[in-house]
Amino acid sequence: MDPKKPEPGQLLAQSISPLSTETGPLIEAGKALTQVLDVPYGFEPIVVHPLNAVIKRLDRVRTNKPRFLAAAPFFNDPVAFAEYINRFADEFSRIWYSIEKMEFTCVLDYHQYPEGDNTAEARSGDHIAVLTLKQSPEWKIWKENNERAMVQKTFAEFLEDNSRDVVSPSIAEMLEVATGLNATSNATFRSAINQSNGTVNFQFDENVAGTVKGTDKAIPTAFRIGIRPFMGSERYPVECRLRYRLKDGSLVLHYKALHLDPIVEASVEGIAATLRDATKLPVALGYSNADVFKVGF
Repeated sequence: MDPKKPEPGQLLAQSISPLSTETGPLIEAGKALTQVLDVPYGFEPIVVHPLNAVIKRLDRVRTNKPRFLAAAPFFNDPVAFAEYINRFADEFSRIWYSIEKMEFTCVLDYHQYPEGDNTAEARSGDHIAVLTLKQSPEWKIWKENNERAMVQKTFAEFLEDNSRDVVSPSIAEMLEVATGLNATSNATFRSAINQSNGTVNFQFDENVAGTVKGTDKAIPTAFRIGIRPFMGSERYPVECRLRYRLKDGSLVLHYKALHLDPIVEASVEGIAATLRDATKLPVALGYSNADVFKVGF
């Protein structure tokens, strides 16, 4: 090591020492060593530290307004997402969406490509908005309990708690089924007979005043619910098949909701159509490269 060459720490100590008469020149020397890089378009100015080459952003210290918008707000509501787009979009803004990710991304400052012009003008592309579709509470409940075996009392309570989602048979009929199932929770089931009218008759015995009484109970073999796959989406009809089994005199039931994945796909496509109408922008199935701008420079 050159004994005449001071260590970086010695320079720093000298610069802050009240006994030093070289403070002014050292500060000026430090300024001369500091390289400020001001990119004309696309990014914020940065400074490179002379000792360890660490890059520091200067976007927190501004003497004037920023040269361009840089933001990445996230939304769960399609209406708020569309309102934000309409506030900042221009004719060159673009929207992409993914059914797998259940996400929409709008690049508001997308590259300009005027109609009839073969030369595109590049823009920074770091003012984006993201809509992440959020599963609705009712969709989550029905999906989580799909094909879950339940004793008749539990199944009856489930129907009662979620009767607002039942479309057909009527809520009154389904509540009657739930009440009937609750009433037979202590009965012994003997058989089940499928009827031609879309119901199944459960034959069971119950103890009434010390005697055994044989009774039939009819419940539908299928029903339909109407639920939203996502917050802010339309309600979609979902067909459900009632399944049951008799084991040692006990009745166990579950429902099977049909075609859930196509309904989710249709719901995403429906939101895409709604956004296309609300924003008047192209909405394309696919991905943009906007992910690189979500973290920042």
